[in-house]
Amino acid sequence: VLETLAYTYHSQNQVRVKVVRPFNMYGPYMGLTDGRVLSNWMRNYLKEERISIYGNGLQTRTFCYAADGISMMLGVLLDGTDGEGYKGGNSSPELNMVELATHFYSSLESPPQYEVQEYPNSYPCDEPTRRCPDIQKVIEATQIQPSIPLHIGIRKMYEYYKQ
Repeated sequence: VLETLAYTYHSQNQVRVKVVRPFNMYGPYMGLTDGRVLSNWMRNYLKEERISIYGNGLQTRTFCYAADGISMMLGVLLDGTDGEGYKGGNSSPELNMVELATHFYSSLESPPQYEVQEYPNSYPCDEPTRRCPDIQKVIEATQIQPSIPLHIGIRKMYEYYKQ
């Protein structure tokens, strides 16, 4: 709805509008209770609890370190085209949730401790099986693309929350 209002104001009143749709951002300063997979897992890891993978674990995602995402958003603000929408995030690596769990523990130099379980009742039943943004439009407009590899971002997130 907000995008529609923004585009309407742009077309009717020439208000400068650029829209960024962020995909799976993670990193320090984000809440450990925000419901995002890496935040949830980090919270469990710090509590020395097993992490949970919902469904069959084959749904895929890509993840963008928050600082990279912010750089992309600022780039769109400065160099994007008014009235356009952009997908902000990372297009690789695209990992399924089991692969992500293995990567998560490897990044923390710890043996994997996860369980695959049914979706909880509180979880949306229509979760997409794939979430991978095409960020080429942002790259072309801004010359900015993600630079922090997932394993380094997870490690930075851990160092922040460990304190």
